[in-house]
Amino acid sequence: MCEVLDRIEQKGIAIGEARGENRGEERLARLIQILIERQEYDKISEVSTNPELRKMYYKQYGIL
Repeated sequence: MCEVLDRIEQKGIAIGEARGENRGEERLARLIQILIERQEYDKISEVSTNPELRKMYYKQYGIL
């Protein structure tokens, strides 16, 4: 019984992680789209490598 519950739990964790990754990718794609529209090309490289800067821009542009 415990093995079954452990497998179900692990599957749930894996599904949650995949959804989180997809959501993160969608947010980053939206941010990049905004930066392109604003012609702020130099910031694209920065946000792709700096999580704190990314968070700041998510908040600034209302990307949830």
